[in-house]
Amino acid sequence: MSFLLSLAMILLGLSFFALLTRSIGWFDQL
Repeated sequence: MSFLLSLAMILLGLSFFALLTRSIGWFDQL
């Protein structure tokens, strides 16, 4: 169970990081 929990946390962090970099890219284009 802890393995699935850690995997979900890693995926959540990666998706958040991707969203953050994408928003930074949009601000850079502006």
